[in-house]
Amino acid sequence: MFTNTAILMSVAKAVRGNGVAAILALAMSSYLSFYPVLILPALVLLSYDMRFSTVAVKPALANYAATMTGVFLTAMAGLLGLSFMITGNFWEFLYSTYGVHLLLPDLTPNVGLWWYFFIEMFDSFREFFLCVFQLHLLIYVGGLCIRIR
Repeated sequence: MFTNTAILMSVAKAVRGNGVAAILALAMSSYLSFYPVLILPALVLLSYDMRFSTVAVKPALANYAATMTGVFLTAMAGLLGLSFMITGNFWEFLYSTYGVHLLLPDLTPNVGLWWYFFIEMFDSFREFFLCVFQLHLLIYVGGLCIRIR
């Protein structure tokens, strides 16, 4: 719920042309979950287009994208560093937050498609299909960026 709220906030800020606020909201949602980082390129393009749509001379997109990516990485590093300090200098929270999405270690029955798919396959193909599932989500980034432009 908080992740979706932060994603919606980032899109709303990008539509208004406020790139820094959009990137900070995206960093918060990416801190809470793994997959929102995938919309970073589309969000940068959207905020760039909205911010400089009325300006005659636009700054270079590459410079703007590099700046926004730097803001995102700085915000993520700050949030992860704060969590590191709060947890008593332990990095185990990274596995609980991001490792579960990447490695799918727990196959406890649930209503999700991932559980059903991975419980039905042979263990020898598990790593291959984990990579395929992760790449499947990555495919949509290019199409989303093309559509936003």
